[in-house]
Amino acid sequence: MCRKLIDSNIWVAHEMGYPDVVFYIRELIKSEQSLVINTVIEMELMSHYEIETNPIVKQIREDYVYKMIDEIIDITSPIAMKAGEIRRKAKLFGRRVPKGPDALIAATAIVHRIPLVSNNDKDFKWISEYFDFPLINPITNHTDFQEFQQMYKRKRENM
Repeated sequence: MCRKLIDSNIWVAHEMGYPDVVFYIRELIKSEQSLVINTVIEMELMSHYEIETNPIVKQIREDYVYKMIDEIIDITSPIAMKAGEIRRKAKLFGRRVPKGPDALIAATAIVHRIPLVSNNDKDFKWISEYFDFPLINPITNHTDFQEFQQMYKRKRENM
């Protein structure tokens, strides 16, 4: 069974109902691929303030983490060491230095040899090329996605 490390930004786009991401996740499930996160992504998903104030949001996030996801990978010393290497290389190469959580997510993909599914091309594109791991972004039209996000936000504000 193939595994895919799904970044929190993809889960959030799925939660919002963005069609490209909903279709992509549905296809992964149909083809019986394992949906994987690490404990950093788990933390990111469970950090949204509405978990405290909106029981529906809390249930949706818990369903993602504890029902839809097949595996949660702990952050280990080899992952932490690889994340440190990623941040050092970024600085040495004059690249944008990824924040600690993003470096840990990329390091998880590298150490476990899992394709990373993310909409964070700014941080992950060069890392995937330098460290040779697959980066998949199911969001192909960023302008459409930004418009969708704005529409979603307005809709939520009017609720």
